[in-house]
Amino acid sequence: MDSSLKRLYDPSTIAVVGPSPNRQNLATIILDNLIRAADDGSLKAKVYAVNPLYDECLGLKCRRVLDSGTDLVIIAVPSRLAVDYLTMAQDSGAGTAIVISGGFSESGGKSLRPMIHGIRVLGPNTIGIVDTSSGINTLFLPRFKKASDGTELRSIPDPKKGNVSIIAQSGGISVSLYDELLSSGMGIRALTCLGNSDDIDAAEVIEYFADDSLTDLIALYLEGVNDGRKLMNSVSRASSKKRVIAMIAGISDAGKRATSSHTGSIVKNSDVYFAAIKQAGALAVNDYRDFIALIKSYQMLGEVKGRGVAILTNSGGAGVLAADEAMTRGMSVPPLHDRLISLKENGTLPSIASVENPVDVSASGDDKSIVSVYRSLLDFDDIDSIVIISTHYPPGVTDSLPSKIASLRKEHMKPTVAVELGKSQWSYKIRDLYDANGLPSVDSPQQASHILALLYSMSKAKPTWHPVSETNVATIYPGTHIEPEISEFLTQFGFKSPKWRWIDEESDLDKIEYPISLKVFSDRLVHKTEAGAVKVDIKDRNDAIFAYRQFRERFGGERVYAQEMVRGVEVRVGILSDDTFGKYVDIGIGGTLTELLKDHSTRVAPVDINEVIEMLGELRAAQLLMGYRGRESADVRSLAKSISALSIWAASYNKLMEIEINPLIVNATGSYAVDVRATVEF
Repeated sequence: MDSSLKRLYDPSTIAVVGPSPNRQNLATIILDNLIRAADDGSLKAKVYAVNPLYDECLGLKCRRVLDSGTDLVIIAVPSRLAVDYLTMAQDSGAGTAIVISGGFSESGGKSLRPMIHGIRVLGPNTIGIVDTSSGINTLFLPRFKKASDGTELRSIPDPKKGNVSIIAQSGGISVSLYDELLSSGMGIRALTCLGNSDDIDAAEVIEYFADDSLTDLIALYLEGVNDGRKLMNSVSRASSKKRVIAMIAGISDAGKRATSSHTGSIVKNSDVYFAAIKQAGALAVNDYRDFIALIKSYQMLGEVKGRGVAILTNSGGAGVLAADEAMTRGMSVPPLHDRLISLKENGTLPSIASVENPVDVSASGDDKSIVSVYRSLLDFDDIDSIVIISTHYPPGVTDSLPSKIASLRKEHMKPTVAVELGKSQWSYKIRDLYDANGLPSVDSPQQASHILALLYSMSKAKPTWHPVSETNVATIYPGTHIEPEISEFLTQFGFKSPKWRWIDEESDLDKIEYPISLKVFSDRLVHKTEAGAVKVDIKDRNDAIFAYRQFRERFGGERVYAQEMVRGVEVRVGILSDDTFGKYVDIGIGGTLTELLKDHSTRVAPVDINEVIEMLGELRAAQLLMGYRGRESADVRSLAKSISALSIWAASYNKLMEIEINPLIVNATGSYAVDVRATVEF
């Protein structure tokens, strides 16, 4: 654990810069939080105020300067003064500072980074931190606010201890997450708003809480990072010890670098981000409601260990929605009729009930019938999790049901998500009762199934990321390279180069074996087929001469070459550079259907053999490689070995901008680099 960050989260002395008699002053609100925490015993640190304009604030004497060696200085003054106080903090030997103040790089101003020396700084432009172990709370938002009718309403909950550490790059999202979780009865271990990250960044905070024994789950909200590989290293180390989930935003393709390859036109920035998070062993989502529900559900339920889902409902339509979503998300919905039919036969369930899966007790069902089915579902070994949709509308359903379901669940510990539809007072009451009894509640059948699927995915998540561990000294001259010469370069990685020769005159066509492909040699032609610069499956000399003359007529002095005709499954392998994560690998269906189908899988380079096999398995066209409908199976292991070797070289060869093999013809004898394009910086 970073000792410098320990002074941030668990200081012995805290200075608050900028409080005043004005109760709406941000520094005053922070000071009030800390004083209340000290009064109730949750904060042990010594707290003092700094403001030369006032004698005292909230009963504390205001000092003109900082004490020497203060562990944490909280600066909440206008930006023009914040720099002066940060300098004072550094000169006084302070250990850490939180610069609440905005008006820096986030709004077109200057970064604080150049002026930070000998001190660790969180921010600027941050709401700071909440640490429920040390008692620190720097949220500058009022706990209560008055409505227009004069009623005073709770605006933000008081801290409550839990086991999730939230790390976010947005103040607004930080507070919203904090509010939603605590208002649902949950607690948190800590909240960290990174602000502009001019010094302390997400990777450092992740590693701090990775070593924190009170943290079971790290929840990240990321809008972008400067050093993607540093982030991957930190998340990998954290996910080897505890669970990590991430919500990713602000990664649209607006600023994406244009490339000349098929790969560059297919892969989105978000594909690389999600791949990076997955390789680091974390689970990534991009929906705020799912993120909240996942944090809440994990704290209440833990992980889901298998795919089997049972859906219990008194609303047939809602059950169907949940079942469809479960299947779409890769879960299974096993048949239950034979095991539950006795509940209809003995009168436990009404005659109109359905005992398939979903199990629909119908609107005639009551608390007793729902509980009876739930008890049975808990005993089935192939049911790993349960969605219960017990809408409150039927007269037989009461507000006692949540506690009865929760009591049974605690005995068996089978993950269960409750769905209560509607926005009536009863709807809110039932959802609150489920939450209060330790069962996560949502208001959507689809979301319940999705959350269980995410909890199952979380149980399977593990870090596979590893930085470059070996290098290949092979180099390529600067410029753009195309086949056939570049395909020979790729043979050192295990790819095969199809036989070829230059065709400079028609008589050269007498010296080759047919069938062949005839191609124009030109780095200006990215889409050769569309340009009419490729003729494939030429079976004899006459057809070859006809194609050759066409090329001469259309493409003038461009050279032409013949390439042996290789048959197999067409795959595309691309390696490009991302501004955040560096080199990444993208594998997809190849040939002329590449951009139409957009069937692809992405990972940050390098990737090992097993990761490549996993990527290939993610393709919709994966069965083609396995011998679809009696076709010969491709040598997938050899293919994966070659792609892995190429990715290791590419990740370490900084001058490589991009390389694409499309198509890479894969068959039982190997992987043939039929069409290759590479760009190397000068």
